[in-house]
Amino acid sequence: MTKPLRLMAAGEIATALGVGAARVHAIIKDPKLGFPDPVDTLKVGKIWLAEDVEEWMRAHGRTPTKEKTDA
Repeated sequence: MTKPLRLMAAGEIATALGVGAARVHAIIKDPKLGFPDPVDTLKVGKIWLAEDVEEWMRAHGRTPTKEKTDA
């Protein structure tokens, strides 16, 4: 069975980190923080693989949070 592809945009990253959009953009732009490269850019903006973002969070002492779902 194939795992579903999980993607995150800036809004989901902000939720996972518990910060606002401006802070997410600052983190992404700061080369010293080593944020992962996006996998693509869509009309809505850049998108990342969730596992890349979660790995970065763990490496920086942050615990990835799960968004609430109705499932």
